[in-house]
Amino acid sequence: MDNAQLVLSFTRAWPWGLAIVSDPSSRSVFPANLDEHGVAATIDAVAIGIQHEVDGEAVAEVWVGEKVTDLLCIYDDEFVTSDGAVILTVADGSRHASAVVGEGAHRLRVLVDQVASPGLILFEFSAP
Repeated sequence: MDNAQLVLSFTRAWPWGLAIVSDPSSRSVFPANLDEHGVAATIDAVAIGIQHEVDGEAVAEVWVGEKVTDLLCIYDDEFVTSDGAVILTVADGSRHASAVVGEGAHRLRVLVDQVASPGLILFEFSAP
């Protein structure tokens, strides 16, 4: 079933090769390294390796609901937002955009077009 709604799409060069989605009030400290899928996560923030700016622009999107897709799922866990919004940022936080996903606990799946240096990342927020 595809009941997903696109709430944010961010096409850009990613100078640090990381896309981060987080609760705006998150003070979480990420693990020191990305895992074998290019993920570092806490309960309210997730960093994903993305195609670096030297290789051109890449796309990161935020969806609400379950998206039917043939992309690879590299992360599937609980995510909590205190005020119902998330921000999507580059690693240094200098460029960001926000989206409303709903307050509380969500199931967050991260889907990519390829594991190594993805050019497309979908952050999919749905009911826990």
